[in-house]
Amino acid sequence: MPYYPSRDHWEVRPPAEPGLAPDRLAAAIEYHRAHETRWRRDFITASGRYIGVADELPARGNVLGPVEPRGGPNGLVIRGGRVAAEWSDTERVDMTFSVAKRYLSVLVEG
Repeated sequence: MPYYPSRDHWEVRPPAEPGLAPDRLAAAIEYHRAHETRWRRDFITASGRYIGVADELPARGNVLGPVEPRGGPNGLVIRGGRVAAEWSDTERVDMTFSVAKRYLSVLVEG
């Protein structure tokens, strides 16, 4: 029988159950945690402008809307609609950059 998670609750399974190697998954998570971006959490460059607009002309390089400092690295691994791993604060809302193309490609390929 197919499993379809609800919007608010996803089943959690041990990594081995959906066919993931627990030790390799743990190593990947540790690698992710150890290789955080060098960008400052407040997104301000040395020149005092926001990352992403620092190379724009001053008249066009303004940020629209609020900018909050970002959180730390976090992640979620889903296999077969079930959570196989989760780390740090995956409920936090953070700014994202250059991900629209990736989301679109997943939708197109799916």
